[in-house]
Amino acid sequence: MKKVIGIDLGTTNSVVSFKRSNSVEILRNDDSEELTRSCVSILNEELIVGRVAFNNLGRNPEDVILSIKRLMGMSISDPNVETMIEQGKDLFGYYKYNITKQSGSTDAIVIILIGREYTPEQMSSEILRKLKSIAEKYFQDDVTNAVITVPAYFSEKQKTATRIAANMAGLKVSQLLAEPTAAAIAYGVDELIAGQAKTVLVYDFGGGTFDLSVLNIIDGQYFEMGTSGDRWLGGDDLDRAIQKYIIDRISKEYNIENINDLIRNLRDNKRYIFLSTFRVETEKLKIQLSSTNSANLTLIGILQDSEGDDIDIDVTITRNDLEQIIKPFVSKSISLVDKLLKDIGYEIEMIDHILLVGGTSCIPLVKQMLADNYGAARILASKRPMLTVAEGAAILAHRLSDEYECPQCGSVVLQSQKICNCKFDLESEIKKTGINEVLYTAKDDYFIELANNTEDIIVKKQSTLPLSVSREYETTTQNQRIVKVNIFTIKENNIKETQTLGYFTIAEELPLGSKIVFDIEFDINETFKCFAYLKNRPTDKKQVRLSRGSIDTRAYESITNKIQDLIEGDYTYTQKESTIKFINENVKQIENIRLDDNHNEAFSKVYVLVDGYVPPNEVDNTDQWVLFCANILTSHFDFLLGPNHQKMLRLIEEAQQDEDVLLKIQAIRNLEEFISNYNFLIEIFALNLASKVAEDKNSHSDAVKLKQYYDKIYTCLKESEFEEAKEILEQAGSLINKYLGSDKISTLLTK
Repeated sequence: MKKVIGIDLGTTNSVVSFKRSNSVEILRNDDSEELTRSCVSILNEELIVGRVAFNNLGRNPEDVILSIKRLMGMSISDPNVETMIEQGKDLFGYYKYNITKQSGSTDAIVIILIGREYTPEQMSSEILRKLKSIAEKYFQDDVTNAVITVPAYFSEKQKTATRIAANMAGLKVSQLLAEPTAAAIAYGVDELIAGQAKTVLVYDFGGGTFDLSVLNIIDGQYFEMGTSGDRWLGGDDLDRAIQKYIIDRISKEYNIENINDLIRNLRDNKRYIFLSTFRVETEKLKIQLSSTNSANLTLIGILQDSEGDDIDIDVTITRNDLEQIIKPFVSKSISLVDKLLKDIGYEIEMIDHILLVGGTSCIPLVKQMLADNYGAARILASKRPMLTVAEGAAILAHRLSDEYECPQCGSVVLQSQKICNCKFDLESEIKKTGINEVLYTAKDDYFIELANNTEDIIVKKQSTLPLSVSREYETTTQNQRIVKVNIFTIKENNIKETQTLGYFTIAEELPLGSKIVFDIEFDINETFKCFAYLKNRPTDKKQVRLSRGSIDTRAYESITNKIQDLIEGDYTYTQKESTIKFINENVKQIENIRLDDNHNEAFSKVYVLVDGYVPPNEVDNTDQWVLFCANILTSHFDFLLGPNHQKMLRLIEEAQQDEDVLLKIQAIRNLEEFISNYNFLIEIFALNLASKVAEDKNSHSDAVKLKQYYDKIYTCLKESEFEEAKEILEQAGSLINKYLGSDKISTLLTK
């Protein structure tokens, strides 16, 4: 029986679950905990996940990765990411790890751990791999499929990043499920009876994010009417505010003017222990104050003054103190509720229940302020607020699996079966306790920007999904050969964000104003598909390959940058024609990528070619580059050239003579053709050169690493293990770019 698990991939904690015939089980980790910390760290050069990783905060907080979910699908230039980086520099900031730009990329994010770059997807995949292993240990069997929950406001980029992380962890995503919808499913299965209709507002206030959704529920159908939220609002933000309050109290009590400097000047190990213990105890205090009127925070023998005397912290915080501290955060969440209701045209009287989900929703002030604003009768606390989302994921996973267990006899039955062999009515049971359908809505407005700087909205926020739209546009130049398809959305802080990007090549020279039709599809996962054709030739429709993140986005960005450079640069007609031809050839290569191809490899090739392409300024410079590459191949990789080695040596000789100009030009062209088949080897030479540049810059450790990479690749080539050589080259990519830059061709020539 193929098991499909439910996963709540949370910002602070994650949960793995499974639905049996009559109940949902939360699977416990090795520490017998239902909640697994969404935390990754490194120990003895091994990545570790969970509480053991979180405990590293007291040893080296720079190697502890927290709240990685906030970075999924994001760019380094996003203001919220910049804020996150700045917060890490603060003494009490939670993000001490190194968040930076990926080598060789324009905007991608990486995390640095012991000198190595990790993408947010790689970090999330470690958490998912841990959850997968928990399930496999429980079942004593392989687990390959999962329903994974994501915030309701996650964009296509963020959802794609989640799918990539799942794939890295060895999981197939049966479906990505909005977290509030998952909570509503868990609520609906337990609370509703057949034929009953309810409208529920899910208020999900977790440790790292705040999520909202309004759903209509009837007969197992969940209609998502609207969503909202704030990924930068969660229980962690409350904890930091409480810490600031306590530090201010201690400063006044001990009359310490610069207590932050005092803490900052502690020895590293003392400071790490103090900050991590303070953080853990603050969280405990917050939880305790949900059930008591006062609580103590005590830290003895950890903090010392400048004379070395202990500063013992023993602070009593009342519930009233707590409520004054966190009230602005709760007020912000309520303003988001009001805005969502206004956006979808709902009055509060249309909401039957406000379902409270997430650990922060357990705080009495949250319940009280919601009751004051919307009426106490509407407030419905989840029975297990921190597990509800995972329960909903498990219920949907059960519905999506090929098989499940009969509630009466436990036999394995197919989803299509209506009656079990034991005569149990499976169909009626599914209707009574299952879910039949989940209908989704768009989280944002999506638009295409036209040449005249106007915006054409193609998807309106809160539109029911899936949907299809058709748009007709005109070419903007005579004989236009390429059309850019760039879909934008407006995200937080009113920032315009490229959602997805692609190019459509025109096979013939068309007059200005020729009409092209674009058919755009937008599915429940907020993933775009685009098809284009000339209006007078609808049968010649072809799919426009759109970026999905990571390598393909980098390839498209490179193409965009080259076109922009061509428009703004001072290039001759011949140079422009040469570059447009080159770009067109690469776009056509992208268009021919099938969905079942290894598209990463194909896009990597395009990225390397386009990013390294330099429009030729003079014929001599182009000739110089061709001869340079030919000499590299014949002197360093002669054992791979076979019969071509002698041919290339002869052509090099002909290309260097001046008597017969036509023979010289023909030799250069022939060499160019040979070289195009060996670009991979030129990249390997760049690796060798990068090691020498690193040595020149006294970066000895990097130089050694690069030399080791080169030696391994050279050995692979000698043994004809080309795929392994390519893998090693990819691993070395970030270091090569570090010393040669992304424009390696220019660097090679100058070196």
